Amino acid sequence: MLANIEFQLPHLNKDLSNWVIYKHRVATVIRSYGLGRHLEGNVRLPKQVIESDGEFYLRGNSTALTDDEYDKHMNEQDAYDAKEAQVREIIYQTIPLSLYVSVKGKATAHDTWKELCSIMERASFTRTEGLKTRMMKLRTPEHGDVRETLAQLQLLYEEVTGMGGTISEQFYISSIRRACGKSYRDLFKSLAIRSQVTDTPLTSKYLIEAVRQEALELDAEKEL
Repeated sequence: MLANIEFQLPHLNKDLSNWVIYKHRVATVIRSYGLGRHLEGNVRLPKQVIESDGEFYLRGNSTALTDDEYDKHMNEQDAYDAKEAQVREIIYQTIPLSLYVSVKGKATAHDTWKELCSIMERASFTRTEGLKTRMMKLRTPEHGDVRETLAQLQLLYEEVTGMGGTISEQFYISSIRRACGKSYRDLFKSLAIRSQVTDTPLTSKYLIEAVRQEALELDAEKEL
């Protein structure tokens, strides 16, 4: 079964950029195989069997188990352990070695998943803040192509959101305006006036398309 599961799953990138997609798909597949309670930590633990003087007992019970009762409880334990191992192995096979070292050895599959999520939340915050700083500092070089700058900006945006970070529309618009440079100031003023007159919010998507169109027109003028 694990071979089929692994085929369906994305692996978590070393740069952690696909964490949100990875987390959703891994959890979905684990649940589809009936292992969701082991992932979420609400599965009932089998009663513990202990041995004393050659007899087997359930912990807290002074009556010795019959052979059939012993086999029944041990089969339940084996089934529980197998499902726990399946969830762990799905996680282990699809994360970078550096993360495997950090999460292995936890008491349960749920604890393994919980630790992975905790590590990723901390790492994602640090990394997304760094990416957002890069977005704010990105500029089109002199004589550079603004469309290439916009493409870089969009990649940074997708990387932030892919790791679970959030970017407000206003932040994204500000990043676009800064990245385009002085030659697009008149365009931005025109778009702002149009937005006020029509009472229509200026979106990042519309702004990007307007800049690209302006760049095409500037290219055409240079060829005249």
